[in-house]
Amino acid sequence: MPYNPPYVKMTTSSKGDYLGELSSLFRTDMIRSLRTESKFDRDFFARILCDNFSISVSSYSDLFENAYRILFWYYRSEYVFKNALFNKRVLNRNTTIVSSFITELRVEEHALDVLLPQSTELSIEIKSPLDGMNRINGQLESFKKVFPKLYVLTDYSKLHLVTAITPPEVGIIIFTNRYQFTLFRHATIDFKRLEKSVMFDTLRASEYVNVLPKTDISQHPNTKRYNIAKSDFCNYDNKVAYDFFLAALIGRSPTIETATLKSFPHSIRLAVYNSRIPVPDISRIKEQFFKR
Repeated sequence: MPYNPPYVKMTTSSKGDYLGELSSLFRTDMIRSLRTESKFDRDFFARILCDNFSISVSSYSDLFENAYRILFWYYRSEYVFKNALFNKRVLNRNTTIVSSFITELRVEEHALDVLLPQSTELSIEIKSPLDGMNRINGQLESFKKVFPKLYVLTDYSKLHLVTAITPPEVGIIIFTNRYQFTLFRHATIDFKRLEKSVMFDTLRASEYVNVLPKTDISQHPNTKRYNIAKSDFCNYDNKVAYDFFLAALIGRSPTIETATLKSFPHSIRLAVYNSRIPVPDISRIKEQFFKR
């Protein structure tokens, strides 16, 4: 049965600041605070749900699931887009260990919202209803230097703007009110546009050390390793360099079993994944989620 947050009716006349407060529930520091229950003010968030939506909660699971569906309908933040994508494109795969899902990848002065370096190799910039559009051209220009295929993920509220502003080689995916992803425009794959210098500088030092199979930079002084590795990387064919680049990025993702994440409520899975909490602590948090 596909997950679809049921519609919930607002019972107050003004949204106020409480939607932003509910959105903060899904920050990684909030998830980490659940390891020490005394640091997490469940009553505060429960009052928001009760006073504005007439929703009563009796567990952490109730709290997060109800907050998430409210955000989906009234405050569709980037987290809602990312978590839906994570559940549908990553956790639905038949794998024991969760496939890599990278968020906020720094490319030049911009950050790509989502990269799925395995299987689909999707690189996605999100434009939610809460996002401005003034930076999109600069963002896409940077990302096109590093990724041969690029998509913008948006919903119908921003579709006309995204369609008008983005170049035709950039694909568009729509996040619908039925909690589904619909392909609106295919992306064009172009390896010729890649700039290996920018690609290399996107990597961390610990990553480019391992990205070059024919180069042992450990034999060189630390002050020269960057230039030597970058020079060798830029000598590769664009497609080969890109494959090495993706392989290096996969290592950024935490190693966690798919079954472990699926045991959490749908709403919280990406937040738990990004929190990088040790496995023993994850088990302790999971027990708290279903306590009444």
